[in-house]
Amino acid sequence: MRSLVLALLAGVCLCEEAWLREEAWLRENAARESVIQLASGVQYEVIMSAPPSRLKPMKDQQCKCHWTVALTDGTVFDSTREKGIPQVVVPYNVPVAGWAEALQLMSPGDRWKLFIPSKLAYGPTGTSDGIPPDATLIFDLELIELGEAPYTFTGLPVAQDRAFMWVGGLIIILYYYYNGSSGRKMVSASHILVAEEAVCAMLKKELDNLAGSELSLETVQHKFAELAQQHSTCPSSKKGGSLGSFGPGNNAPKFDEVCWSAPIGVVQGPVQTGAGFHLILVTERKEYAVTGRTVVAKTPTPAELAEQVKQAKRSKGQKAK
Repeated sequence: MRSLVLALLAGVCLCEEAWLREEAWLRENAARESVIQLASGVQYEVIMSAPPSRLKPMKDQQCKCHWTVALTDGTVFDSTREKGIPQVVVPYNVPVAGWAEALQLMSPGDRWKLFIPSKLAYGPTGTSDGIPPDATLIFDLELIELGEAPYTFTGLPVAQDRAFMWVGGLIIILYYYYNGSSGRKMVSASHILVAEEAVCAMLKKELDNLAGSELSLETVQHKFAELAQQHSTCPSSKKGGSLGSFGPGNNAPKFDEVCWSAPIGVVQGPVQTGAGFHLILVTERKEYAVTGRTVVAKTPTPAELAEQVKQAKRSKGQKAK
């Protein structure tokens, strides 16, 4: 027992010693004139600077990079330059937090040397393939180019897409509020977006089997939301694939066509657009009679919805024969 306690104390002392060495090394490094330290503790030194640019990686955007990762004693842990092949990474998915932070500050053409404290790298555990506990990592990181921006409905970068949607929505609301109209329509729908048609077809089959069991619309919606959270690459996956309510012409033509023609509560797809392959579940449609500032919604009753679902299933069964 005494030997075990002594061994544990020795281990604690070694960890403390390693941490103190790291702190001293980082303080000395930060004192160099060419080194910039971020609030998080990450330090960097510019090796090569790209022309001034507003292009910065988003956390979910692909980045083609070259890097060499080493320890403070010069031991090289990994190097794409030695292999001669740059790699594509996504900031939110890289294993080192300090790497992700610095990468999102760079522009294509930048090459920086990063000094990443262990707390923003592999911490007190290190790795099984060569990085010791409490190790500061030195990255020679070059951002070569950015991949396509993350998927948005308008095809614009995320910030512009959000601004466009807000402004466009406000204009529509103000128009109908002050001018009125003879009528308009709204639909509520959810979708699952995947890159491969085979995956889309597999998910469709799973949902079709569930629908064939004569389960309620609520049960089908719940399963659809569950699969969206697991498989969909669209940001709406966090809300179970729900896109909320929208009017005609707000989406890609093929997507829009399904939203306005599909039976309510019956999963449609695969539907291909420029973003990938979709499964679409229409959950509600409303027709509005608008006069001046008075809006009257015409919503199908539960009985009408149930009848629509039954008719769709009968139609599907006849096609299968």
